[in-house]
Amino acid sequence: MKKILLSCVAVSAMLLSGCAQHSGMQTSTMGGAQVNSYFEQGVVVDCKKVMLDQSTKNTTTGVVGGAAVGALLGNAAKGNTKGTLIGAVGGAALGGIAGATMGSEEESYETTINSQGRMFVVYLDHRLREGTRVEFLLRGNEVSNVNVR
Repeated sequence: MKKILLSCVAVSAMLLSGCAQHSGMQTSTMGGAQVNSYFEQGVVVDCKKVMLDQSTKNTTTGVVGGAAVGALLGNAAKGNTKGTLIGAVGGAALGGIAGATMGSEEESYETTINSQGRMFVVYLDHRLREGTRVEFLLRGNEVSNVNVR
């Protein structure tokens, strides 16, 4: 039972580690092409409140949670590896469906940043005033790690 629980925790940690944020200059691949990551500076030119659908986030949470619960229940019901596997797969499927149906909207701020004449749009959980100077990580055309300077 402990092995199964530890396995579920390890798999969950690996799945969620992809959400970690990195800083500094680095090179990564997107769709097989190399993409450089670097910091840029800019100025907020627009910031407006919007509602974002969070169903994608809930689906991921539902799959991971469903797999863990399904694995535990499968092991308890069958008491063997086959029961654990069936429970994990079934739990992940049901958890994904449940997470997708719990799609809710969350308040966010659509922020437009001007950096050297180029405009970038990013969604933040807090409002920034127009004219605020910021620094951000740019990976291809994707903006992340926005910090006030």
